[in-house]
Amino acid sequence: MEEVSTSKKSFLNMTVFRLLIALLLTNFCYCQVPLVMWTDEGNALPSLDPPTAGQMMSVTQVKSYLSSALSTAPHTVLLFQQDKLSIDDFTVYGGVFGNKEDGAFPSLQAHLRKASAPLVLPSIDMGVASELAALLQEVLGTPPLHTDPSSLDGLASQLTDPALLVIRLPYGKGILIKDVLHQNDVIIGKALQIVQEANVPYTAIYTGLQPSRVIADPSPMGAQLVGRSLLQSPTPSPVKPPVVFNGTQGPCILLWADALNVSFERQPNQWDSVDLAPFTFSPTVSLAGSSCSENSSLLVLNYNSVLNFTSLSLTFSMTKRFSSVSARNWSLVEQVRVAYDGQVATFNGSREIYSPAEYSYHCQMVSSTTDPLLVAFNVTDNARSWRILFTDFQIQGFNVTGDFSYASDCASFFTGGIWMGLITTLLMLLILTYGVHMLTQLRTMDRFEDPKGPGISVPLSE
Repeated sequence: MEEVSTSKKSFLNMTVFRLLIALLLTNFCYCQVPLVMWTDEGNALPSLDPPTAGQMMSVTQVKSYLSSALSTAPHTVLLFQQDKLSIDDFTVYGGVFGNKEDGAFPSLQAHLRKASAPLVLPSIDMGVASELAALLQEVLGTPPLHTDPSSLDGLASQLTDPALLVIRLPYGKGILIKDVLHQNDVIIGKALQIVQEANVPYTAIYTGLQPSRVIADPSPMGAQLVGRSLLQSPTPSPVKPPVVFNGTQGPCILLWADALNVSFERQPNQWDSVDLAPFTFSPTVSLAGSSCSENSSLLVLNYNSVLNFTSLSLTFSMTKRFSSVSARNWSLVEQVRVAYDGQVATFNGSREIYSPAEYSYHCQMVSSTTDPLLVAFNVTDNARSWRILFTDFQIQGFNVTGDFSYASDCASFFTGGIWMGLITTLLMLLILTYGVHMLTQLRTMDRFEDPKGPGISVPLSE
């Protein structure tokens, strides 16, 4: 009996150990997104060997596939980049890509049926997906033109050979995912119909910037992670370094942003957009014209062949001022200027973009349109033809010691939700205080009739 009991305990311990290993291996995940590539009817992609099942495509492999595919495919490329995308979006919500054949625009599934041998890469690395526009630019030799889904009517004027048109698509949350995917399918169909009506051969690519679902790593390498390696998290993707301008005494200006979007209105209600971040956070960016001193800093970012301009530069003008009220120095971003082919567009930001001189300035969104922190300098200035949107923006022009100092964020502490909570709490406290005060004021009667005493007699007069 003791041997049987010991055997059962060993079996249970081994089972628990295996379940623990399986649970830990499930949490070891990697990030991958799918990519679908096809051409219009009448053109075909070259015959390419499909990737090995379960293989994640690297930068070199994706570039090889794109180079081979675009060797014969049309060089007018439409890149549809969705914020999040996974294979499950096609399997779970796949109906949204093909259940509207009678709609105004053909669905994605209809285009794939007509395409000759579309290329499907089930899993490419998330880092490769974010650099896909740069890879296509290298293959095609033309910079990307970013187009908003709301401005597709002017798409026909941007169709050249070669051309790289990037259309950003949103991704919903919760029960809204299906509706958002349906709207994205309509946007894809509308864009492709505009290109077809212009009789321009095209190559279309549909992918995501990051996965909508994290998928467990099925490779056998996961089973080899034992001991302490089981408690390790996946290696995070590298973060791009900030732009650093070095003065005479070392680094004096730092700049970082997730996106630096600028848009130019060539014709009424027709905006050409581009994200300057891929060109900015690279070793080849030119900072010619930048300078820094004790009380002023000037950061100039120079670009070539952007938005069909020969030269374009983005300038951040910062000053340091002493405030007698707060008795400290403050750093202000006075102006942001866009210089292009001999013309200048100036935006004033000194009223809102400021921070203590010892700190860096950070803001999730610096825009010239929605809740503008950047305001056009004057009515006659060319800034009316430009729109600026910086995402996750951080800059420091003074007291730089190597890395960014503590960030002074543009978001105020007392938001609308905090004020509502404080006011509601105050009202509840007032009601509670009034109720306690009323209870403390209650008093019992100090005089009342004794039922055991003699009754009151009232003599009657005859």
